[in-house]
Amino acid sequence: MKNIISLFIAVIMISVGIYSCKKETNAQTPIVCNMNITLKQNESYAFNMPANNSSSAFRITTPASHCKMSLMYKNSCGGDIYQYTTALDYCGIDFVCIDNTGNGSGGCMNGGGNKNGGQTTTVNIHFTIGNCNSTGGNTNK
Repeated sequence: MKNIISLFIAVIMISVGIYSCKKETNAQTPIVCNMNITLKQNESYAFNMPANNSSSAFRITTPASHCKMSLMYKNSCGGDIYQYTTALDYCGIDFVCIDNTGNGSGGCMNGGGNKNGGQTTTVNIHFTIGNCNSTGGNTNK
């Protein structure tokens, strides 16, 4: 009886040891959000970023090219906000990519992996600014 109990305890300890050494995979499917935003010339836009379930902060990985202002900040509740203001009298298209991959090159367009762990989120915002068919305004594209 004593040998059976000892054997039972040994089997449990070996099972726990094998289970605790098993490599855990915590890979989560990246979230990719593609947005098309239409703005008037000289207009501003603010976007409340989704919840960040990553150990990496949201950051702009592909900056907008035709803007007066393009930045990230935290609101009073700690949520991430992206704010954009068009360049003065600009008419055309613009693009910004924001992600929390933490890997330098970013995950723009395809939602790259997160080197620091957690759920990665990539937000691609495509701006269409002004009515370029009307007279006036900068029509650079």
